[in-house]
Amino acid sequence: MNKQQWLDTAEAIDAMRLIPRLLMVGYCGFVLNLTDRLLTWYFSLPAAERSIEATGLAGGMFTAATGLATIFVNTYLRSGRSWNDPS
Repeated sequence: MNKQQWLDTAEAIDAMRLIPRLLMVGYCGFVLNLTDRLLTWYFSLPAAERSIEATGLAGGMFTAATGLATIFVNTYLRSGRSWNDPS
C-alpha cells in the first residue's frame, strides 16, 4: 500500500470512529462486570454483616464507576471530525 491508501484508510477509520466506539463498549463491559461483582458480593454477605459500611462501599464504587461514564460520553461526543468544516 502506498501512502495515500494508508491515509484514506486512516480517514475512513476516523470517520467511522472505531476507536472511540470500542472504548465505549469496553467501558460499558467494565461497568456491567463491576456491577455484577458488587451485587454478587453484597448479596452473599450474611444479613448481620450488611452494615452501613458495606452498603456505602458498594454504593460508592458503583457511583464512582457510573459517574465516570459522563466523562467518557462527553469525550466521545466531542471527538471526531466536524462535518461542517470544509477541510
